[in-house]
Formats: sequence, C-alpha cells, structure tokens
Amino acid sequence: MILDDYYKIGHIIKSIGFKGEILVNDYDKKFDHKSNGKFLYLNIDEALIPFKIEKIIAFKNNIRLKLEDVNNKNDASRLKEKLVFLKKSDIIFNKEEIEIEKILNFEIIEKEKKIGKVLDYYEKKIQSLIVTEIDNKEVLIPYNNNIIIKIDYKLKKIFVDLPNGLIDI
Repeated sequence: MILDDYYKIGHIIKSIGFKGEILVNDYDKKFDHKSNGKFLYLNIDEALIPFKIEKIIAFKNNIRLKLEDVNNKNDASRLKEKLVFLKKSDIIFNKEEIEIEKILNFEIIEKEKKIGKVLDYYEKKIQSLIVTEIDNKEVLIPYNNNIIIKIDYKLKKIFVDLPNGLIDI
C-alpha cells in the first residue's frame, strides 16, 4: 500500500453503544460521507488495515460508523485513537476542494512581490480561506475570484489582489 493513495479523514474518538459502532473525528469535512468506497482503512501498528463499512452517517461534526467484524463495545474500544483513511480514488470531492488542496506551499504574489506561501487552508460553508504568514503574522486570505487573480500550477504561484487593510486585520 502506498500512503499517497490514501486520505486521512480523522481518528476514532470512542465507541458508541454495545453493537460496535464508533465515532470518528472528521478532520476537515472535505468529502461526501456517501463516498464510493466500501472499505476504510485503520492505521494499526503502522499498517493500513481494511475494514468493510456496514454503515456510515454524518453525526454532528463527526462520522458515525459500523464496521464489519467490529461487533461489540470491546472490539470498538480497542480501535480508539486509531487514524482513519479512505482511498483517494473512492472519495467524492467537490471541484473547489480539489483545487484548494493542490495549492499548498504555492507562493503568494501581490504586485509582482512574494508576500508569503500557502501554509494551510480552512473550508468554511460560506468562504474557503488560504492561510499564510506575512510579517510573522498569520493572515487568512479569502479563496475567491475577486482576490485570486490567477493560479499558475507550473510555477506554483498564486497571484492576488488583496483588499486594503486585509493584512492589518
């Protein structure tokens, strides 16, 4: 198994009930919980072990799962804190999320001057945000067509036109 083929979706928080259901902390809510995969993978002793999914539901800000062969509270409790992965090929992402994931570490250019690089991003319902550091201060830049002028994937650069005062916030 090549780790690059998998996407970390979260970790197991706890068992739920007595039938072996588990609660997974959903790290970034980037994928549709009705993804194409029939399996998810748990990191057990540095190996990704496949588990067949019997049931998966979005539950508050988490994911509630029932896995085949995890049939009681003891089985589920043994999985606590394990990292949970899905195959990237099985995940349904929306277009914007695929784009924003590709721009990590891109340089951010404003008026032909490098002002930072993409360190991270936040997915919000209304507006996605790019995280950068400018003058030793974390700055959040809205990911939209009014601010992002152009993304050059070959040169790994994002050209922006920042509103006045954004860096000062």
